[in-house]
Amino acid sequence: MQIRILKVRIAFPQLDVAKPYKEQAPRYQAKFIVEPKSDNVKLIEKAMLAAATAKWSEKGAAVLKKLVEDHRTAFSKREYSSQKTDKVYPGFEGMYCLSAGNRQDEQPTIYDQYANKIADPVKIKQLIYRGCYTHALVTFWAQDNDFGRRINCQMNGVMFAGDGQRLSGGSNEASEKDFEDLAAKPEDAMDEEDSVI
Repeated sequence: MQIRILKVRIAFPQLDVAKPYKEQAPRYQAKFIVEPKSDNVKLIEKAMLAAATAKWSEKGAAVLKKLVEDHRTAFSKREYSSQKTDKVYPGFEGMYCLSAGNRQDEQPTIYDQYANKIADPVKIKQLIYRGCYTHALVTFWAQDNDFGRRINCQMNGVMFAGDGQRLSGGSNEASEKDFEDLAAKPEDAMDEEDSVI
């Protein structure tokens, strides 16, 4: 089932190019920070039930209940935390998490706030940053294969919806503070010019 979730902050966006995760094939990925009391929660739960019912018919509700208990759904009502340290990632404190992923041949369409399509990978990375607000068109689907049963989520499109506080986590870009103790002073530059003369 396809739905639109609105005004959700995005974390760990990998939307410009597909990249491998652990031993998996390259994928486009992102996590969306969902406020517990938002209308998005009801939409997501309805979509997951629809996906489960489409796959397992009358057993869909029971199968979904078991998958939720076993944490085998794309949507989790738990704070997203590090598997190594159990520390909650910034931005997820008191929030729910929706994980979405696409195969490398299924890049989600990216739009700016004016609904202009953005295709340049560099511009995509600049536009959709960790912590910004987005609208997302996503599809939930049920998996039942050799890897087990799951309710997965795929991104059809992501739209920039507004600036938000940048989130840490992953590979952060360096800031001027990281090098301020090593920066040359203006008078040093003048001394170098004098020495050349």
